[in-house]
Amino acid sequence: MKINDIAFHNLTLADVTAFEDSRTLPGVMVVPAAAPAIPIAEAAEGAGVELIIVSGIQGEITGLVFPEWALSQIDSMRQENPSTFKEALEILLDDPAEKARQYHHERLNLDRPMMFKCPVGPHHVNKNPCPVHGTTGVAI
Repeated sequence: MKINDIAFHNLTLADVTAFEDSRTLPGVMVVPAAAPAIPIAEAAEGAGVELIIVSGIQGEITGLVFPEWALSQIDSMRQENPSTFKEALEILLDDPAEKARQYHHERLNLDRPMMFKCPVGPHHVNKNPCPVHGTTGVAI
């Protein structure tokens, strides 16, 4: 399973522009689309990552993964109570039916958490107040 398999892909140009500004923020990890998902999940958990930006060959944003969101979505789909993002991915990885559908789900690839525009930094976050600046964001 590649990290891109579980990424949210329904990005608009506005999304891409906003998330470009988030690349260097604390709690953000940028990884290539072809990177294996399990090692990325391990690294994200160890670093307290809240957003994984998936990039294409040219460095362009091709998808987004919100580990906490993905964990809750996988838990609601599978009802196996994973306690970490890595455990949630391992549940998908171990299921032959998931492998057959290439780990794609509307809840992971076409749905995302509510986003907020931080009034201080030109970035978007999925928590309010902004975990970087502590300011109340505007829902988008």
